[in-house]
Amino acid sequence: MGVHPRDRILEATRALAEREGGRRTVTIGEVAAEAHVSRATVYRYFGDKTALLQTAVTDRGGGAFLADPRARILEAALDVFGERGLHAASLQEIATRAGLTLSGLHWHFKNKDELIAGIAEYMPVLPAIESEMVRATHDDADLEGQLLRIAQAGLGFMARRRAVLRLILFETGIHPDVARLARTHTIGRFFPMLTALFERHAASGTLRGGSARARAQAFIGMLLLLGLLRPAFDDLLDPDDDATLREYARIMVRGVLAVPPGG
Repeated sequence: MGVHPRDRILEATRALAEREGGRRTVTIGEVAAEAHVSRATVYRYFGDKTALLQTAVTDRGGGAFLADPRARILEAALDVFGERGLHAASLQEIATRAGLTLSGLHWHFKNKDELIAGIAEYMPVLPAIESEMVRATHDDADLEGQLLRIAQAGLGFMARRRAVLRLILFETGIHPDVARLARTHTIGRFFPMLTALFERHAASGTLRGGSARARAQAFIGMLLLLGLLRPAFDDLLDPDDDATLREYARIMVRGVLAVPPGG
């Protein structure tokens, strides 16, 4: 059974860190070359260098990841669906990617519909984003700080599940089953919560009049664009995602305040 690309990436990171004598000398390009994968593949599993290095330190061995065949199938399905699309992907390719036979895959999932349902359960409804949404709805923090925390959680999810992001964006308008997955388990789950957050701040009088839905849409759009651009245009983007997200939150808030700064 072959080693999953995620584990090859982690092993390559550890090997490079030990060889170079320090974690800070490791680059995404070096890791990709060492693991014999593309830079885009590295970013598919780890959103940035910090996430990669932290995981390399805390997730040694990867035994649980490789030991559970059902998890391997679901991870492989997320990859293959993201690369080929939901309907072009074959169960045979998913089985091969997971290191199993087709009959081994069918032991866990009889058909593609069952596999899609399994993905919905496996992908735990953006827990970090949902947690921040709930927290933002009940605390008294300023909107900028709330948006920053939500953005950090959202970008972290997109970095880890970039294949899902591509699937949702490019196939939701074509295939009803993808639309149901997106509406129930990803964007459709937290979009109303983000809208409610803008509505709550508008009701307090801190924001000028305007559509809360449009504001939620604009903020999500910025995050989605960053998530999509990072692998292919890494050299053109600000390397500090946290600084970028802070700027996004600042741009968003200053654009909707009832009294702009200095005004």
